[in-house]
Amino acid sequence: MAVSFPYLGPALKPLALVLCALFSASLAAEAPTRSSGDNPAALPAPRHDTWLDSHRSREARLQKGNVDVLLIGDSITHGWSRQPELVKKFFGSFEVVNLGQSADKTENILWRLRHHSWEMISPRVAIVMAGTNNSNRDEYSADQIAGGVRAIVAELRAKLPWTKIILLGIFPRGSHEQRLELKIGRTGAGMNSQWEKIDRVNRMLPTFADGRHVVFLNINREFLDAKGELPVDYMPDLLHPNEKGYEIWGRSIQPVLATMISPAGTPNSSPQP
Repeated sequence: MAVSFPYLGPALKPLALVLCALFSASLAAEAPTRSSGDNPAALPAPRHDTWLDSHRSREARLQKGNVDVLLIGDSITHGWSRQPELVKKFFGSFEVVNLGQSADKTENILWRLRHHSWEMISPRVAIVMAGTNNSNRDEYSADQIAGGVRAIVAELRAKLPWTKIILLGIFPRGSHEQRLELKIGRTGAGMNSQWEKIDRVNRMLPTFADGRHVVFLNINREFLDAKGELPVDYMPDLLHPNEKGYEIWGRSIQPVLATMISPAGTPNSSPQP
C-alpha cells in the first residue's frame, strides 16, 4: 500500500518519513506470514466446509450469551457432550458451553477462537486441553506443539481478560500401533514415542501459567494403573475417555475449579480479575 503526504516543508519532512515507516510497520505486524521459520501449530488454520458449519453453530450459541464455563479443545473435550449427567455432577448449575471439535489441531482451535465473537459472554472459567492431534508422527516438534498451546492461551487472555483459564496437560495416549493391537486383545498402552512427545510438551506448559489468571494442571497420573500404563478401563481406544475417564477428569479438576469459581458467586455473574 502506498502512503503519500502533502507538501509539509523541509522542516516536517523527517516527521512524515517516520509516520510512513510506522504505518508500514503496523500493516506488516497485522499480516500473518508463513516463512519457513513460522510455527505451523500457532498459525490459525481452518479446515473443511462441514467443520465451518460446526463452527457457525457454536458461534450462534455464543451469541445467545449466558456462559459460565467454556470447554476448549478437540474430540476429547467434545466428549463431554455425551456425558450430561457428569457435566451436571461436576459443574452444577453453571452454564457450560462445549467448544471441542473432533480432530482439531492447535492451529484449528486457534482459528476458531479468533473467528468467534465474544461480546455477549463473560465466562468465569475456560478449561483448555489441546495438542494431541499435533503429536502424530514427526509433523510437529514438542516445541511447536507447546507454541500452539501458548498461542491459544494468549488468544483467550486477549479476548476474554476476565476469564480464568485451567490449562490441562495433554492426556497420555496409545501409539498408532498400540491402538491397532486392540483388535487382538491389547488391554493397555505403555510409554511410546507419541506419549513421550506429549510428556515433553507438558513439561513446557507450566511456563504459560501465572497461577492466578492461568493455572496449569496435569492430571495424567489419575488415568494410569499401578504399572504406569494407560488401561482400556478408562480409555477404551487408548485415546478417548469413557464415562469412567470423564469421571476421573471431572473429579480431578474439581478442587482447582472450586477456587477459580467463587463459591459465593452466582452463575453468569462477572468475575473479578
